Amino acid sequence: MVRLTTKGPPGAFAGAPYVEENAIDLEAIESEKVVFEGPVARAVKGFPTIVNVSAALSFAGIGLEKTQVRVIASPELREIVYEIEVEGSFGKMSARTVNVPSTTSPDINNLAVLSAVAMLHRILYALKVGT
Repeated sequence: MVRLTTKGPPGAFAGAPYVEENAIDLEAIESEKVVFEGPVARAVKGFPTIVNVSAALSFAGIGLEKTQVRVIASPELREIVYEIEVEGSFGKMSARTVNVPSTTSPDINNLAVLSAVAMLHRILYALKVGT
């Protein structure tokens, strides 16, 4: 079993296709609520900006259909939280990351912005002199 749980403030999921298609009233959420549960293949279509981590996880692991995603809206949160759970014949493993949302777009976290900037820097300044 491989599962990514993404938790965030309800506003972080605003505009997501899944939220729009299912007429989920994010402003009415008063306590932690599961707004989606299913395979990565459906999650990336329904939440393309917030669960893209799940695609990378599934490619590294058991695939798009077997890797599960759960999206939880929680008014108590200000950050985006990713929790990865893996269970198999080896035992159990878990990891948790808490990301600060971007000040310009709440559905993108600062870590993603910093990663993009670092990638652009590597592309633009590929020449290295010395060690």
